[in-house]
Amino acid sequence: MGDGKLDAERGFLNKWEMYKALAGESIGPCRLPETVLYQEPALALMLSRYGKIYIKTVSGWGGQAVSVLEGHHGLYRWHRQGQSALRSRNLRLLAKLISAYYHNQQSIIQQAAPLARYQGRPFDIRVHMQKDASDGWVYAGELVRVGGTDAIVSNVAISQGKVLPMETVLQSLHLRYGPEQVRWRLQRIGASIASILNRYRDFNDIGIDLGMSRQGQLWLIEVNTDDAQGAPSYELFAQLPDKKLYEQMKNRATERNAAIVQSILQELFGSEDWTSGADWK
Repeated sequence: MGDGKLDAERGFLNKWEMYKALAGESIGPCRLPETVLYQEPALALMLSRYGKIYIKTVSGWGGQAVSVLEGHHGLYRWHRQGQSALRSRNLRLLAKLISAYYHNQQSIIQQAAPLARYQGRPFDIRVHMQKDASDGWVYAGELVRVGGTDAIVSNVAISQGKVLPMETVLQSLHLRYGPEQVRWRLQRIGASIASILNRYRDFNDIGIDLGMSRQGQLWLIEVNTDDAQGAPSYELFAQLPDKKLYEQMKNRATERNAAIVQSILQELFGSEDWTSGADWK
């Protein structure tokens, strides 16, 4: 069983606590990249194990402060989003620079999964789970985020990338099965993660980011939830050619908010029907 710790003030699980919450749990048909807390010795160990690793601050969002380190044939390359890559044959020197960059920020090191790219750019599948007015989880939909030129992350805003329907990207992978089978897997993953997170707090929205290998293996990259600073964006879905999912998400949120308000009023003032907006003066 996972043992993540909720930040009571912000009401969320940071990246490290989220990893601990999900590690060892049944999260559906996907794999969880190995993740450890940042330390210089761990940096060299993880790099020797995987050849390519990501470094992220535990509370960062929107692709901020994400970097990638890779090593091949004695040459090491450290690349931060939006910056020119640094190359060196001296890993110890690069490790010192990385430690200075992440100084005083708790960070993680994450295995770089063997993911496919779309037109040479990183992409992920964003799955959105949403609570409805009956307090049940709904699979609200999915889309693909494609990173911009020279991006190391698929976050659309920071990399100047774009949003595409999942079907468009899957066509380029030439999988042996179609989008509906992928969507069935995504639904299982979404339901599994939502069930696990129910133990920690009454969340309203969960955004799950998954990468995919060329063979169709799904990898869990990150899980985002609503908290005191915001929530996984509905607006991403407004960028799809078909706005149906976006409209459904907005309507579902409005209905849930109304149900919550009515429940609070009934608890405070009794069982009257507060939905009619009767004459208040």
